[in-house]
Amino acid sequence: MVCCAILSILLAGMAWLVRSAIPSANRIERSPLSWRLASPEPVAGKKLQCCGSFAMSARLRSISFAIDGLGRMLRNEHNAWIHLTATIVIVAVSVVLEIRYADWRWIIISVLWVWFAEAINTAFEHLCDFISPEKNESIRSAKDIAAGAVLLSSMAAVLIGALTLFPYIASEMRIDPADLILCRATK
Repeated sequence: MVCCAILSILLAGMAWLVRSAIPSANRIERSPLSWRLASPEPVAGKKLQCCGSFAMSARLRSISFAIDGLGRMLRNEHNAWIHLTATIVIVAVSVVLEIRYADWRWIIISVLWVWFAEAINTAFEHLCDFISPEKNESIRSAKDIAAGAVLLSSMAAVLIGALTLFPYIASEMRIDPADLILCRATK
């Protein structure tokens, strides 16, 4: 819960920085929900219906939008192709090594965290490109920072994967982990 709140604050802060970096003369003032409306301007006298009753068809439609977004990311983002290849390799290696269920959760969390970071970064980059199509130093910095977050999550995933899979690989190669420099502190 705390992580979600921190992530929300960080994303809102980045959006605020991007928006404040654009001169107000270049900004297009419109409703933030206008892309969802049939017409950009709400009809006078009518309230927007925000939270109607729960409908399973609406939930299924929102899931299809999410799947469409992930598909768009996979089709258009070269880094997503690298993440897909890494995901396939790590899952295949984990299956071949027959890792325990407890270790699968570390692999799954690592892989999904990288995909989450890549999806947020891709959405952020598209938003930045929409807000400021021309070159802007603040936008460039914000996009670089978001890409850095993906890099950090990828490096953490590699470390978690190595720590999780090392005992299995060492066992397959008949290496005693106690003989390695990294493990001598445990003797």
